[in-house]
Amino acid sequence: PCVLPRAVPIVEAMMALVLVDHCLRQQARG
Repeated sequence: PCVLPRAVPIVEAMMALVLVDHCLRQQARG
């Protein structure tokens, strides 16, 4: 089965969540 087209948006969403979480943590510290 071709899983890659489904995995790409999932990976992008996970990376976006990590980046947002990191930015929020940096703001909370500052």
